[in-house]
Amino acid sequence: MKISVRHVALVMLPIYLSLTDAIIFSHKKSDFASFAVMNDTQKNDIRACGSSCENICAQICERGKKGKKGKRGKRGHPGADATRLAELFLTAPMLAGCGEGPLYPPYELIIFNFGCFSVPVWSMLYFDGSVGGGGWGAFNVPIDLDNTQPVTAVVHVLVTSNTAATGNANIEIDMEYLSNNALGGTSFDDTETSGDFTVTPVSLTDDFRQIAIPVSLNPALLVPGDWGFISATRIPAITYEFQDALWLSSISIQYSRLTS
Repeated sequence: MKISVRHVALVMLPIYLSLTDAIIFSHKKSDFASFAVMNDTQKNDIRACGSSCENICAQICERGKKGKKGKRGKRGHPGADATRLAELFLTAPMLAGCGEGPLYPPYELIIFNFGCFSVPVWSMLYFDGSVGGGGWGAFNVPIDLDNTQPVTAVVHVLVTSNTAATGNANIEIDMEYLSNNALGGTSFDDTETSGDFTVTPVSLTDDFRQIAIPVSLNPALLVPGDWGFISATRIPAITYEFQDALWLSSISIQYSRLTS
């Protein structure tokens, strides 16, 4: 009886694997019988190889036909278009002073009692204790600003007083917008106020409190690419004035981008 090379290879497969994988792995698919025509003993020998036999199985085991593609699932709900939100901001060094005190540079406010850490700020209280002061600066209206959507100026102030009682404060925002070669300086284009907001002093063990005050602007007046001017000043509260300083730290102008 003549024994073919492929039959020897199948019978000796477990022995070859125990000696060296290189001998078995060097054979081509044509050197082995199809897995489908092997008897149970031969199939069990190959299955017993485990993970070390994966390369051999990949060569001698025929791949079945690919099944039909399943139905496509339902499309998920669209997420919020957060990419349209944007802002520009002016920090105290980008502003000039308003009222009593230096016109520039701003004050340096010590905000941590354990080191030499400070932030630049503008005072929103006059030397005589009356409310007023703040800061102003110029900016460019973003070219991607959508003036059909809300535009908000957010004023960030710091509170350091630990002696005054809780009270209210009020901030006025004045805006001017100018196109190329336009004349300005005679009046403001938009004036808005925050209305009374609560100011709570800090405790003796705290250094400062940060308050963000949103003020809605008239978006139709902001033309993308125009020059802009903004002023944030403290005006008297309607009731129960907070009897100490507010420190203007920064102004953020928040808007929505054009979609195209």
